[in-house]
Amino acid sequence: MNNSDQEYLLQKAREKIEAGACRAAYKILAPLIVAKCPEALYLYSTFRLIRKETDEDFEKRSLGILTEAANLGSPEAQYRLGAYYDVGDVVDKDREKAAQLFKLAAEGGHSKAKAFHGLDLFYGLNGISQDKASGMGFLRQAVDEHVDGAEYELQRMYDTENQTN
Repeated sequence: MNNSDQEYLLQKAREKIEAGACRAAYKILAPLIVAKCPEALYLYSTFRLIRKETDEDFEKRSLGILTEAANLGSPEAQYRLGAYYDVGDVVDKDREKAAQLFKLAAEGGHSKAKAFHGLDLFYGLNGISQDKASGMGFLRQAVDEHVDGAEYELQRMYDTENQTN
């Protein structure tokens, strides 16, 4: 299967998920899941197939699939897993692990992750070595990609830099 076929199937599955047709989405995703397609795994982590699945069972299953998708390089999965670790939702809070996941997702092109990683870089937070220029660069990208709050944070960075110079 070539990339355009795979992207077509992923888009069709997204449409089915948005419409609440999770069984239909799973049928589309199944061959991609078997092939360990990171984005297909990420999408599969977002919905239930079994109505009797408890919330706890769903969270456990979803977290396992999400972790696999993140490890295989899905920027969306890396971002979502990073958000879980950042706030301690579904997993124990671990800001350094969150920062590493945001870094990977940002480097993979995830817009919101660029904002988080930019802040970590600029201020030297959460185990990320300080690099103000790179931090501002990631924030500029987030602004260009219309991430909520990114413009405000970038302005704060400029203000901080102007106060110290």
